[in-house]
Amino acid sequence: MYYAHNHYRSKSGDSVTLVDKNDLYSISRTSHGVIAEKNNFYKWLFISDYTLTGGPEKLRWESIKKVTLFDKYIVVEQSLPPDTRKQFFVINIETGICGLLKEDVIIDEKSTHMLESVFEELEKHYILKEN
Repeated sequence: MYYAHNHYRSKSGDSVTLVDKNDLYSISRTSHGVIAEKNNFYKWLFISDYTLTGGPEKLRWESIKKVTLFDKYIVVEQSLPPDTRKQFFVINIETGICGLLKEDVIIDEKSTHMLESVFEELEKHYILKEN
């Protein structure tokens, strides 16, 4: 029988950790997913999946490293253990539309606020627009 006892959990032993919030949203993460809360309603925004998001096949190590909230968007940094590669996804919280940033978008690792760095790079290389 398999009990998943070796899967990563937060240091507190809880698998759900609040990572960011603003006046409208609270964003939490687990080892392999991201949850948004708005007005006491919850929804999954992102789940690491081998086929869907290119996440690690084995979920022994946590795959969600950083999640940053900016307005109605989040940026998710997905780790791909045991590989050292990372992927970055931008997700609209309201629509659920998700985009994987291309590898040629450079993320400034020294930035104190990951999302501001991502959007600065996006503004240089892409035009973001919504209908």
